Amino acid sequence: MGSKDDRALLARAALYLLLLSGVLVVAGGAIAVDPDRPLVFLLLAAALGALAMSGVMVMVLRARADLLISRLSDAARTDPLTGLLNRRGFDDLLGAELARAQRYGRPLSLVFGDLDRFKEVNDSLGHTAGDTVLKLVAERLRRETRTADLVGRYGGEEFVLLLPETDEEGALILAERLRAGIVELFAKQPEPVTISFGVATFEGADGEDLVRNADRALYAAKLAGRNRSIVYGRESTSSERSETPPEGRPAVVA
Repeated sequence: MGSKDDRALLARAALYLLLLSGVLVVAGGAIAVDPDRPLVFLLLAAALGALAMSGVMVMVLRARADLLISRLSDAARTDPLTGLLNRRGFDDLLGAELARAQRYGRPLSLVFGDLDRFKEVNDSLGHTAGDTVLKLVAERLRRETRTADLVGRYGGEEFVLLLPETDEEGALILAERLRAGIVELFAKQPEPVTISFGVATFEGADGEDLVRNADRALYAAKLAGRNRSIVYGRESTSSERSETPPEGRPAVVA
């Protein structure tokens, strides 16, 4: 159902079309009696005016409908709490960036971030405070990244960044800057908040491999003690890397 303004426009367009029909009927009768009478021309002019006005109304309604569809599409791809891309929105754009990186041989990196022990924040401070933490982290990520970067909330307390034109080293530098910034952001809070990051760089594999590798690096960062950034393939010791990490988010490593 559209807004009141849209319904009013639609009703007005219908009225003009009704008037147009009436005018044409009267004009047809007048033409049959005397095609040279001035009334005929006046009626035809009125008919053209009504037709033009109804056409304008329809165009306005179509433009509003297109805008509404666009907004609904954006809403379906946006996380309502943080305003970042949600998982669906991020995945939709990931394919295009991967294709561009592969076609032109350009660097592309993906960073997964997961707030450490976030359940404890919710348990001790409440879910409202937890939501505030998520929004503050989202704002920090958005502020510290470029316009070309994609930033999303992948689910729960997990965030994801896709960095075009960024190699492995550049992605690690950004991850460490973000990690340190988030620690500083919550340094004076009653419940400390830290984040772990996993970094992976596109090397000609498909998107699933890029996501999986960043996820594995994140898992390694959790196992290594949290509050750190690890690049896939650069884990400090073999004990910090799970050879067969879970396919989803590991529930036992928060």
